[in-house]
Amino acid sequence: YWISYGTLVGYVQRRGLLPHDHDIDIIMMTDDTPQLINISHMNFSSDYEIKVQPQWHIVDDTHRSYLLEQGINFIEPNARLFHRQTRYHVDIFPAYDFNPLYANKSIENIQSENLTIYDIKYKWFSYPRSWTYPLKICYFSDIKVLCPAEPEKLVAFLYGSYAITTSNKKCVNGRWVYNH
Repeated sequence: YWISYGTLVGYVQRRGLLPHDHDIDIIMMTDDTPQLINISHMNFSSDYEIKVQPQWHIVDDTHRSYLLEQGINFIEPNARLFHRQTRYHVDIFPAYDFNPLYANKSIENIQSENLTIYDIKYKWFSYPRSWTYPLKICYFSDIKVLCPAEPEKLVAFLYGSYAITTSNKKCVNGRWVYNH
């Protein structure tokens, strides 16, 4: 897994949380999701719980459903780790080693040169695998986490080059508003 989306923007801009971001975002290879399912069935913590979207294997999230009776109040990401009391959470998004728009997972054991993730508008975004691997250790709010190999490139392509140094929100009268 590695930090991503708003969490990665926070790392690139300030090496920590953005003050207006209320969750942590990570990405993991979708093939590792069954391991999360196994962990979610364990009582690993009295404070935290993992919920895996039961339809995680359906690549197109428009064909997924909310399953509120099971506590699944999300269709994307594939899973969510949350604090039972505060409900603060870590969103666990999928990465694919194929582009779901153009192909199904190859039955050959060949590693793709690209990874595919959702962009910020939930459209497929393929990019060079070398932007992620090898993962590197980085410190996010003084916590050791895994970062992609080229965090600035990912932030620039997902959010625009301005996002490397500039937040898209500002605080006005105690509220976070978009910085147009």
